[in-house]
Amino acid sequence: MTKDKSYWDNIWNDLLSLVLSVIRRLFLAGLKSEGKILNELLRRDEWKRFQFLEHQLEVLDRKASTIVSLDGLLLALTASFLAIKTPHLAIGLAFAASSSLVLFSALVGAFKVLWTKWATIIMAKSSDVEKGLDELIAFRDEKTTYLHCSIILMLMALIGYTISIWLYVLIEVF
Repeated sequence: MTKDKSYWDNIWNDLLSLVLSVIRRLFLAGLKSEGKILNELLRRDEWKRFQFLEHQLEVLDRKASTIVSLDGLLLALTASFLAIKTPHLAIGLAFAASSSLVLFSALVGAFKVLWTKWATIIMAKSSDVEKGLDELIAFRDEKTTYLHCSIILMLMALIGYTISIWLYVLIEVF
């Protein structure tokens, strides 16, 4: 017995609707209380403070995105130098250590700074607006620390690359 196309389309649509509703319930469970928090923010004139903190989080995300992009470029350049034979173990070690630092910089930037965590969900998990704003400030400070860590790792990698280039020139030229 063959079923017509509309029958299978209906089954597919029902299955898709079920999957989407499960995803909504699992991952967007906090959104119901977000509306309450937003209303409370507007009633208490805390909206400008919330917007200011949200803007700061956006700035951190943009900076982290730039760092991750630079890390990606450095890793691409690193891959282009892999074909060059290193004449000395120190050069190879400096190069490998620098490449690892770039990778760690990208990972910290991507998973600790760019990972999306909605400000309204952070607020909704708090018992009141003031505590929510305090938690938002703590979250901003945590993201800032990880951004600084990512930048430091990238700068250390650049120093390592510079050392490996100097060693290469010193060994090959002199």
